[in-house]
Amino acid sequence: MFLERIYTKILETFFYLLYHQFAWAYDSVANIVSLGQWKNWVYCILPYISGNKILELGFGPGYLQMKLVQGRYPQVIGVDSSPYMSRLATRRMLKENRILKLSIAYAQALPFPNEYFQQVVSTFPSEYVTDPKTIAEVKRVLSPYGQWIILPGIWITGKSIPDRFLRALFNITNQTPNTIGKFMPIYQQAGFEVEINLVHSSTWKCEIIRCVKN
Repeated sequence: MFLERIYTKILETFFYLLYHQFAWAYDSVANIVSLGQWKNWVYCILPYISGNKILELGFGPGYLQMKLVQGRYPQVIGVDSSPYMSRLATRRMLKENRILKLSIAYAQALPFPNEYFQQVVSTFPSEYVTDPKTIAEVKRVLSPYGQWIILPGIWITGKSIPDRFLRALFNITNQTPNTIGKFMPIYQQAGFEVEINLVHSSTWKCEIIRCVKN
């Protein structure tokens, strides 16, 4: 138990640094550990996104934010608590001459008015996504019948040696969700109507959680 706590603490520190002070290395690390599939995993949430006003919680290096800004969505705003990731995403978007609508803020205290967004989107979020304060804030900024779309993680299902290695790595670093629908009761208890969808490829599958504000 003691060694398990130390191991967990080391992992938490590593991921914190990767998302903050070592954000400059995030793209390279994500590309290596996903065997080049990281962007594809993030983009598999795109078919579930719609609406005129969209908020992305935790935009990270800005992959999804860029896709949304390039798309047919009139108003897209991104929020992230990491100033390091904000700088990374800003550089990426300025390079493509895109208008920036990024904000440094915590999901537990969103700087937006009530019922402002039609959708909130979160991909590969950390534990803040189940924080009661985050859930309350998302409900507050969503319009009636607005949706919170969440992609919590990936299961590696391929049989090749690289896929087996990747699956083992994700299990070791606790990056694979324990069960499908694990978070469903949390959002249902908060008053959301919840639907689970699975997206498959030949080597992986992911869970898309759609939470509708009643």
